[in-house]
Amino acid sequence: MPVLDLSSQDLWNPKYLPALTRPKIYNILYGGAGPGKSQTMIQSFLSEILNHGENENETFVVLRKVAATIRTSVYMDFKNKIYEWNLGDLITPYDGIFEFRSRNNKIIFMGVKQ
Repeated sequence: MPVLDLSSQDLWNPKYLPALTRPKIYNILYGGAGPGKSQTMIQSFLSEILNHGENENETFVVLRKVAATIRTSVYMDFKNKIYEWNLGDLITPYDGIFEFRSRNNKIIFMGVKQ
């Protein structure tokens, strides 16, 4: 299986690259439906948990307003990107607790409202 080159600009939406390459404390990604905001953040989180050199024992949190919609929305979007990028050997899903792990790094999903 070929190694995914996360530095390839072909993987990233050029509109949102400045938020990833020159991050600030708060990055606000805006636009209408479908311009790639969610995909950019999914890709960013996945690249962070795979970056074991700089990030070790890191926890990243994804919040959604309503907890009941996590499985069918953002969590599934992450799973689809992991499959698309062939990262199944590097990132383990824990569906029962809505979590992904890569070695000691993890992404957890939580709802603000039950």
